[in-house]
Amino acid sequence: MTRIAEDVVKAERSLNYRANYIQSNDPYETRIRAISPDISHIERATFLEQLLQDMAQELSELACDARVHIIQEHFRLSEQDVQGIRQTLKRYRKQPKTAPPNPALSQDEIIERLERQSPNETISPAQDFQNGVMYFTVMIDRIPHMISSDRRVISFDDAEKDGLILQNSDVDTSRFSPQGVAAFLKGSYKLSIPDLYSKIHSYITRFIVFPNDRLPVYLALWVIGTYVFKVFDYFPYVWLNAEKGSGKTLLMKVLSRIAFNGEVLINPTEAVIFRDVANNSISMFIDEVEQLRKQDKEAHRALISLLNSGYERGSCVKRVEKSAKGSFVIRKYPAYSPKMFAGINEIDDVLLDRTFCVRLWRKKADETVERYRETDALLSLQRQIRDDCYVLALQDAADLARVYQSTDATSQKLCHLDNRELDLWEPIMLLAEMIDTGLGSNDIADAMKSLSAESMAHKQEASVNQNDTYKMLAVVKEMLNNMTPLETKDGNLTFTSDSVFGYFQRSDEFGWLQDKSKGHLTRMLLKIEVRRGQQKVDGKNARTYIINLKTFEDLCVRFRI
Repeated sequence: MTRIAEDVVKAERSLNYRANYIQSNDPYETRIRAISPDISHIERATFLEQLLQDMAQELSELACDARVHIIQEHFRLSEQDVQGIRQTLKRYRKQPKTAPPNPALSQDEIIERLERQSPNETISPAQDFQNGVMYFTVMIDRIPHMISSDRRVISFDDAEKDGLILQNSDVDTSRFSPQGVAAFLKGSYKLSIPDLYSKIHSYITRFIVFPNDRLPVYLALWVIGTYVFKVFDYFPYVWLNAEKGSGKTLLMKVLSRIAFNGEVLINPTEAVIFRDVANNSISMFIDEVEQLRKQDKEAHRALISLLNSGYERGSCVKRVEKSAKGSFVIRKYPAYSPKMFAGINEIDDVLLDRTFCVRLWRKKADETVERYRETDALLSLQRQIRDDCYVLALQDAADLARVYQSTDATSQKLCHLDNRELDLWEPIMLLAEMIDTGLGSNDIADAMKSLSAESMAHKQEASVNQNDTYKMLAVVKEMLNNMTPLETKDGNLTFTSDSVFGYFQRSDEFGWLQDKSKGHLTRMLLKIEVRRGQQKVDGKNARTYIINLKTFEDLCVRFRI
């Protein structure tokens, strides 16, 4: 089409809009024409802001579009600028319309209204579990709706009528196929949970060699768990700790294709890190965390703040952002979602406490796996796995929640765990026992029991290597076995400060004390309740350290030394 023909089409379209949707002496056109078309784009945006707000609140979508054509013509805007104006109108239309102020109510009237008011549930539409009902976002004709485990279809616009307040309406990711959604809603979807587990396990091991047969078992359960993580109060991270060439990047790709809203983020910005979790509850996969720290320190800090809290349901991170009016506001972003990250270097003990570590090695020459290629057959398998996981969540989330929330939810197979380790392993073990029930065995749960014990032992060892409190307790315990106290009285062991200082200096963990004073060691020992004293030794006053044996043994039990 020539330029002249395009102009004719635009002119005809503008005339049609004017004839159908704009009255003569239209006040909005008057306001538009009153603005000089030659002002800067910054000034133009300022003048148009209130106009667009009024249009969105008072006019229909088609009527707004008619005025947009006038704006485009008056200011000679590009299609990209016009698209930005339409997005602004769309955002303003979602805001509640300004209502006239309500008359003041008496206290009795306020109490009466409160008593009649039904509590609405605030849910995250991408995935949530509230009052025994599981919710997911699905796309119907590319428009997001929610489906529930009781087979309701709820449009975002009608959510409040159903007693639901949406945490956000910016969900743009859903991987439940239309055919799968239709089969679930009709009640004709056939699902075998043991078959689903076997399908995921076989899919993972087709492409990756694992040094331990229990690792793909764990990862298969973790993938299923990403579809029901909102049932649990905690959900574990996975940390892939491996050298280059070991397959960690490929493993993340393989898992991201079947995990709930799995996204592999490469050099993510700070905004992407927060908004994708908040809007889409993504299963986040981040490779080479060390490189992110070098390339974008702001994004790395944002990621760490998200990881420090995002393993726990209800957790949020706060950010200071600039509003459309130029002022600064504090925004809260939900942080809870499944996360997997990979790196070569060790991580700090704060993150270590929230993760399950998968160590990978380069495969041997005689270890062969299938090359990963996204053929039609593989894409079909991935889609089938995702649909099965959605249906499992919709059909079984309520039963999982009942077991999880019951007083005897803690399996006997996890009695060796406590505190955070128990919190993180409980979802995995419940899923293992659910699959074992279908298989008529205890094999998967037994494998997870032994793996959890090994994982906890490795974390304790790492804590000893990283944490000064662990190190001090370990060195003092060794010292009590190798040194004779100056005095033992009322459960207290007394040592000269010189002997203790020398012992610490000779240890591998605290050899750096050669360049420090005894006062430095004294301040450190206060953390483990070792007190300073003074006593006569060979007729002279000598400084001492006093260790209460009962207190020390209690600390060793607490820190599993």
